[in-house]
Amino acid sequence: MGNHMQEMEQLISYQLKQKQHCLYVIGNKMKRQFELQTDIRSGRNIIDSTILHECIHCKENDCCKLAEEQRNQLGNKLEQQGGILPEQFYKISKCNRSEEWAKAANWFYEKELAYYQMEQQLIETRKLIGNQYMEASQTIGVMLSKEGQPQELTGKQLRVLQKCLKSFSLRIERGYRVSEGQMGEQLFLFLKGRKRGKYPVKEIGNTLSKTLGERWRPMPRMKQGMLGFELESKFHILSGIVSKAYEEKSGDNFSLYQISSGKYISMISDGMGTGNLANQDSKGIIEMMEELLETGVKEEAAIQCVQMMFSYLPRKERYSTLDYLQVNLESGIAVFLKMGACPSFLLRKDQIEVITFEGMPVGYGSHVVPMIRKKLEGDDFILQVSDGCMDGFKENGLQKLMEKIAQIKVSRPQRFVEMLMKSLLEDEEFQVRDDMTIIGLGIVDRY
Repeated sequence: MGNHMQEMEQLISYQLKQKQHCLYVIGNKMKRQFELQTDIRSGRNIIDSTILHECIHCKENDCCKLAEEQRNQLGNKLEQQGGILPEQFYKISKCNRSEEWAKAANWFYEKELAYYQMEQQLIETRKLIGNQYMEASQTIGVMLSKEGQPQELTGKQLRVLQKCLKSFSLRIERGYRVSEGQMGEQLFLFLKGRKRGKYPVKEIGNTLSKTLGERWRPMPRMKQGMLGFELESKFHILSGIVSKAYEEKSGDNFSLYQISSGKYISMISDGMGTGNLANQDSKGIIEMMEELLETGVKEEAAIQCVQMMFSYLPRKERYSTLDYLQVNLESGIAVFLKMGACPSFLLRKDQIEVITFEGMPVGYGSHVVPMIRKKLEGDDFILQVSDGCMDGFKENGLQKLMEKIAQIKVSRPQRFVEMLMKSLLEDEEFQVRDDMTIIGLGIVDRY
């Protein structure tokens, strides 16, 4: 039986290595394929194309004298101005068809710019996909390495656990500790003798926690003769949310959820304007981010994917903000990512820290992903708001919002955001001009 299991493990390992190699080769090829990027055609080349298109059948072709210097002059104007006026062309050429000629040159130039932008988007998309292939290859590599596999407990580690279970009249045959990105830390203990009946798993977990200095909670549905425990996160999040629509349909959308045992996500997206269209835009961004993050894609890559997909939508001048927060519940490290979004506020011991930085909205075309990292502490409080919460004041919106935040002296997040919203709506200087969303997050240190 042991030999068969070993052969099966070797076969699975071989297949995974093949997939790892294929993913790396494909990803590397997609990234390198467009390293030599082509530049946009020069204005002079556009002028030559226009001459071929407009002048070849012109009856006054022989009278025309567009010398080399004049062609260069027209090409430079085309690049500098982004187009040529008929009177500019006539001044140089004295052509009776100046209006038609200038229109054709501008059309050629606009088409060239559009092709160039499409090509650049394709290059960025292929690079992004290539990176994802290579990251998938690295993930398989971790699975094949010792880090991605169960680590058998030996020596002092095993003796400490044996001592813990001795008071429960249980003996350990083998023990394994597993570190997995999505599921966190897990501990599996196989018992000798495999006694029948239920084990006092809660009491055993408490004893393990005291001995190891970590909080371990029992895992449900373990087989007879086997104990399973998972490591509780050091930090816990208490949340509160309140939202008010300017029109019947809010242009704000939000999401609060724990993506794994060790990560908590909070997002607000504010669509351009108000109403149904703004709601569709912001909802699409939130849903795309959720789907990408749940598959294990890193936040920076997820943002870039959303940027790519949003820029391909068949509509112009439609932007949405994204206020993204991710908290690592093990380390307490918070990642703030803002794309055209309002400042966030970190409340700590009666002090308010404003967290803000410039970032272009989703759909604007920038692929820069600005982030700020902060180390959180127990009893910290984070506020995320949409711009309607500040724009309601005619001036000094940020300062006045901070004054209202400082006046609230409650710790429960839901009560806090409700009181803040009420305070804004009851202020005589405040006028609702946009959708309003407030998220409050309380950081609890379990240890």
